[in-house]
Amino acid sequence: LTIDFVGCSTHGHAILLLNIEKRWVLFFLRIPGILFGLLGFGSWLLSGILFRARASHGKRQAKTNLSRLEPIIETSVGMRFACFEFFYFSLKEQFDKAKLSVWNNLWWQIHDFNKKPGETHWSLLPQADVAKLLDVSKCTAIERNEFQGGRVVPVTLGSRPRPAATSALVVFLPDGSAARVVESFLEYAASRNDWALCQTRSLVLNAERCKALLSSFGDATVKSAVGKSVSAIEVCGPTVTADVKTLLSDTSSWPQKVVKLVPEADTAVAVKNFFENWKAEV
Repeated sequence: LTIDFVGCSTHGHAILLLNIEKRWVLFFLRIPGILFGLLGFGSWLLSGILFRARASHGKRQAKTNLSRLEPIIETSVGMRFACFEFFYFSLKEQFDKAKLSVWNNLWWQIHDFNKKPGETHWSLLPQADVAKLLDVSKCTAIERNEFQGGRVVPVTLGSRPRPAATSALVVFLPDGSAARVVESFLEYAASRNDWALCQTRSLVLNAERCKALLSSFGDATVKSAVGKSVSAIEVCGPTVTADVKTLLSDTSSWPQKVVKLVPEADTAVAVKNFFENWKAEV
């Protein structure tokens, strides 16, 4: 995979020309903004607010995404998707400058404009295969030691099978310390061998949605979140609900004004709403 930078404007638009499997592909990129590709064959590691592919064909295609909105495919077949999993020095800083939240990721919620009964146009790529997509030895502009480091984008199951039937939804309310608390929770979740990280997302909620998600925590909590970005993380595990309750009982580390555990009886509906039914405004 080779990438040539063609040009950019003062408004943050960039044009990239990629050579994939000896086929040139032109990309138009707005950061932060919409990523639109006219795709050829190959394997891609992509991040953006929105991924859209048109007229992409072939069995060798694999896309690993970080996408705030639902990825879109149109008149495309044979595509495979997985969660973004890649690291190099300064990647986190570049995501921050592009205003791309690394935990706001709907990589698996593919919207197929040409969906038809009996036809399969895309599938999930095994997450274990993601590391094989990019030959870092060909990335000559980056030193080999710059590829070593911790994971930046949390790898989520998305629509993959859950290893446990029980899940918990942890909500992070708008607060100056919310980002730090989210990062701490993700780090803790990654340390638990009996947990799996299912989904992560941030979404600006209107009054109706705030009431549906947060009413069990009182009117003050509902009002404090209206019109603001609320983050949520779904984790699963055999005893995950009790585990999270125990964890959050340490209010010195997990302030109650920031982090809430959705009641177990409401979890299934809340997960469905927050990650699937409620759409974000572009």
